[in-house]
Amino acid sequence: MSQLDPIVNQPSLYLNGLVLSNDATTPNTKLDIAPGICRDSNNVIDINLGNYLGQSGIGTANSSTVINFSVNGANGLDTGTLAASTLYYIFAIADSSEKNLPAGLASLSATAPTLPFGYDSIRLIGVCLFDGSSHILKYYVSGSGSTKYFQWDAPIAVTVTASGTSATYSAMDLSVGVPASNYGKVSIKYKWTNNAAADALNFTPSGATGDFETILGIVAGVAQEDNFVVLPLTVAAVPKLSYKTSAGTLNNVFVQAFEMQL
Repeated sequence: MSQLDPIVNQPSLYLNGLVLSNDATTPNTKLDIAPGICRDSNNVIDINLGNYLGQSGIGTANSSTVINFSVNGANGLDTGTLAASTLYYIFAIADSSEKNLPAGLASLSATAPTLPFGYDSIRLIGVCLFDGSSHILKYYVSGSGSTKYFQWDAPIAVTVTASGTSATYSAMDLSVGVPASNYGKVSIKYKWTNNAAADALNFTPSGATGDFETILGIVAGVAQEDNFVVLPLTVAAVPKLSYKTSAGTLNNVFVQAFEMQL
């Protein structure tokens, strides 16, 4: 069986394995992809990355693939140079003619990475985020199928609009910690200091109607911290969440984790 032969009884657009993780040796600029196999985005061929099934002729069986952001091309960045404070989309790529082995690729594009010469097939398998020092942020990924769960080692702070005191719904941009596309449910952490008991804090996906999450003050002037899970809505091409408070101040909002549909 070749690297592109259909896998019997696998569902359309399946994805097995291919879990991302920070590289243990060079975590700042390298990312590891666990071995796995998937259909390409056009549902035409199978991409076997890391010789997941131990087939002959396609490399060491069940080996991790390392993406090096310091280089361009297969198993690197598709084009250009690494940008700080930037989210990159990670792909498994393949050559349908089987002249080139499957590889990993990082790109700023969620749908159309610049493919190295000889490659013509892709499948989105996740994301990674660089901080202001151009280091890959540490995170944890789980999930064996096409839905993966990404959890930041340190929750990522969201800019709270209107000084945290808006009495009407004010939208906050979550793209500092959530991909702009293919995201699912997002885990949000917040800290709010009310003025008086029974003051209210509300959250809702930006553009939605009604209050999704309501928090009532318990003791006057005492900060409350908690978390909840929400499906944000995309506004102006980014995921956004809105808040309002009857009194008091929304001190902090953090993205803890998110699901991604691949």
